[in-house]
Amino acid sequence: MSVSVLLVSSGGGHATQARLLRPAFQGHRVTHVIAGSRGGDLDDCSLATPWRVPRCFWQSWQIMRRERANLVVSTGALPGLIMLIVARGFGAQAIWVDSVANAKTLSLSGKVARKVAHRIFSQWPDIAEREGVRYAGAVL
Repeated sequence: MSVSVLLVSSGGGHATQARLLRPAFQGHRVTHVIAGSRGGDLDDCSLATPWRVPRCFWQSWQIMRRERANLVVSTGALPGLIMLIVARGFGAQAIWVDSVANAKTLSLSGKVARKVAHRIFSQWPDIAEREGVRYAGAVL
């Protein structure tokens, strides 16, 4: 059975990590959605730009409606978290992979994702153990 996978990330390092996960889904239809202010599929938003959050929710809903993904995997930042929330509403499985940049603790979005995602991964074994999430190696 082929699965439709939606990889979601903010730009930069988050996007690089999402691209590196792509081979794990070989044989399935994979779409990578990137949040960014310049030509991204989603508007970027953060705690510093809360006025962008409603538009990001709307765009996430439109993308999920179009893609009908069975599995949504985010490598981070608020737009990825928003997509996971929307994905759950569509009945999709949701996975959060906290960025390798978070070497001391889960990111704020990662902590919130614990309440939304089916699985949470840290790329640091000590953080995974301390936070009670999974560790399966580092993407980078």
